[in-house]
Amino acid sequence: MKIFQLKTYTETDYRENTKVLPNLNKKARFLFNYMEAYMNYCEKCYNLCEDSVCEFCGNKKLRTVSADDYCFLIETEQTNGEMICDIFEQEGIKHTVIPTGNGVRSNFGLSLENYEIYVQYKSLDLAKEIVNSFAEQAVSVYKNELLDNFEKWF
Repeated sequence: MKIFQLKTYTETDYRENTKVLPNLNKKARFLFNYMEAYMNYCEKCYNLCEDSVCEFCGNKKLRTVSADDYCFLIETEQTNGEMICDIFEQEGIKHTVIPTGNGVRSNFGLSLENYEIYVQYKSLDLAKEIVNSFAEQAVSVYKNELLDNFEKWF
């Protein structure tokens, strides 16, 4: 169940929220009313939910998310996770990392192979943009490599 609140932007809000309303002209931004969805937060798995029950773990004890809550962003392999975390540090995004894996590597004294990355809710949108641009760059590198070597394969 979605809960909405009507909010009106003022001139001071405009300066802080230009990313929220990028396609409207300046005058329209001052007068623009929008519906802001309040998300529920699961303290058990750190995911955001729109319903009253967590769709990931089934927890029914959800609360409204606050700006300082850490939310699950992505699980990725260790090398990509380290690069993403370096970008977050450069951008000043508070984050935390939990190593995950099947445990076989820890028997050999090695670190686990994956990272779960969590960021604060107030930085979640920016973090998603960074991860998406990071993924697009990786895809373009692989695509160019495939196109360069296409003739060798056929």
